[in-house]
Amino acid sequence: MRNNLEIKCAKKTFGSGKDKKLILNSLNLTIPIGKIYCLLGASGSGKSTLISCILGVKRLDSGCIKILQEKVTDKHSLRLINSIGYMPQEPALSPTMTVKETLEFFANISQMNMSLFDNRYKMLAKMFKLPADDVLIENLSGGEKKRVSLTVALIHDPELLILDEPTIGLDIVICQKIWNFLRQSINSNCNLSVLMTTHYPHEAEKAHICGFMRNGKLLVEDIPKNIVESLNVHNLDEAILGLCNSESNDEVPLNFMQISRNAGHYKEIVNLVSTRKLLEMQTLSALLVKKLQWIKRTKKLTFMVILLPIIQFYLMCLTIGRPLTDIALGIFNGENINCTAGNFTYDCRSKGLSCLFIDTISDKVFRKIFHTDFDDAFMEARVGNVMMDIPSNFTDELMKTSGQKDTENYIKIYLDQTNIVQYQFAKFELMRAYGDFIGNVKAKCNRSLIYYQNQMIFTNENSEKFEESIDFQSSFVSTMYLVMIVISSTIMLALSVNQYKYEMTWNRILLSGVDVYQLLMTEISLSFILATVHAIQTEVLLYFHEDLAAIDDYVSLFGLVVFSSLIGGMIGILGAILFDNFITLSIAMCSIFYVFITGCGWLSPFESMSKYIQLLMKILPSGLPTISFRNVLFKGHTITNQLVYNGFILLMTWILGTILLICVILKNRRYI
Repeated sequence: MRNNLEIKCAKKTFGSGKDKKLILNSLNLTIPIGKIYCLLGASGSGKSTLISCILGVKRLDSGCIKILQEKVTDKHSLRLINSIGYMPQEPALSPTMTVKETLEFFANISQMNMSLFDNRYKMLAKMFKLPADDVLIENLSGGEKKRVSLTVALIHDPELLILDEPTIGLDIVICQKIWNFLRQSINSNCNLSVLMTTHYPHEAEKAHICGFMRNGKLLVEDIPKNIVESLNVHNLDEAILGLCNSESNDEVPLNFMQISRNAGHYKEIVNLVSTRKLLEMQTLSALLVKKLQWIKRTKKLTFMVILLPIIQFYLMCLTIGRPLTDIALGIFNGENINCTAGNFTYDCRSKGLSCLFIDTISDKVFRKIFHTDFDDAFMEARVGNVMMDIPSNFTDELMKTSGQKDTENYIKIYLDQTNIVQYQFAKFELMRAYGDFIGNVKAKCNRSLIYYQNQMIFTNENSEKFEESIDFQSSFVSTMYLVMIVISSTIMLALSVNQYKYEMTWNRILLSGVDVYQLLMTEISLSFILATVHAIQTEVLLYFHEDLAAIDDYVSLFGLVVFSSLIGGMIGILGAILFDNFITLSIAMCSIFYVFITGCGWLSPFESMSKYIQLLMKILPSGLPTISFRNVLFKGHTITNQLVYNGFILLMTWILGTILLICVILKNRRYI
């Protein structure tokens, strides 16, 4: 009789040194064609490890596994994969897909004909009383999920069916229907064999063959009735209990010890690898449709990722880098002129020039508060505002045409330097107002400016004209916008891959014959779609905010955003593969966010860093690309400019390097 599954001399250990533990101990197991084999054993006996080795999730230290008379490492392994139906302990279904979408997905990745699928789906749905086609998996009860999971394992009509504790959580009626279906399937399909694991001896009594595992060994393998009769007990429960007690005392009868097959000692590593072509359209389209359905049904996440850069853009425009207004300016005018009375004149021979200067200061930027007492005015600076002390001889000193000027008669400005932004801004505005004031004096009094340029305590510092430089807001917003593009893509793709772990569908999809690199191609495609959306929304934003940029090359702008979004996506995929749980992944994403924020050059210019830190920050995905982005936005540079193409080269290097690293990791760690 042909065997659908043969395991010979299987050994598997975990750990090393003193912690090394033998999980499978020279185990031999055979399932003939047309038989239901029930594998009994307590938790920790090695049942799940054995199934993992059969499926290729784990590798044997030594031994051989054959499925359908072929070693799973042969070139026909794809046929072997499509000949296996597997139902794990957990449902391992995507909660954002409906019942029918789930079954269509697994049918497609198994290369199943759709007309055959429709017929088989109707039959199985009726037999197992599946919920309606359009019900989401997340809305099903535990038992309903189990039934859908079993249907997934059966939908492509496999020759070897592996069921890991399929009846846990199901009512007795459904359990009986499952057993009836398995027997009917065996009778109608003589090529089918079933391997089922369970904790319950009464379940094993319904199987053709029963095997009992304990401590990695198969203690007995026979027809359930024969086991009961040979041990002279009433049922299989008593037989298993007797075997456990005997095994603990090393008294297992010889006739019940597993007899070793003369299979030799195979040193072959089992690896169930698909030889499927990467560009198989039915499989790729099924994977992509699944991903699009996930996006469709996670609207909050999708909108957050797409809208996050836009929200941040407007939030930063409204809150960061805007010109300061309503700064309290305490004024003590020593010339004793009431500048608010309106009865003074701007006469070069009078003392009204201090009022002319005060009038020149912007009322929009400063809220002028006049004081008659110096100490009261000085308190303005002490509480974080600005104070201006105009000496009594200010006008006289200003109008001197010869001789040495007395600095005691200069205007003194007192600023609170704890708020450096307000300090620099107020200083700049007062200097600009003083420059305008000198111009007015020149016009009214027809005198040379040379005598008026050093009449404030900080006029010795040079400052560029505000209108001729890029303002802080534009520089900051452009830098942070690109960083937010990278971060939002990182979040989206990290959650996308992590969703497989949450659903526990990654391994199940691979065991259905999908190549791990096909899954990677699907995620890269999703990242490219998101990158295109980000690039389009950037072009639209700048169309409505032409005042923020002077762009001559929209292609370079589009490319920078696409590549920045792509590298964010690749980093997200890499993080989701490396980190096993969501909390660790979240911490990693936050760490990446802060590294990118500090490395983009907005908090502190690159020129203020040491040369080694400067080099490190510039080679980050948020370093040189942000410089390129600003040069495209504000200077109209194209990709032919070194400051622009350096960013492109860095981004492409990061993208290709990250993809290569992901491929290396997946080659050695297919199952996550």
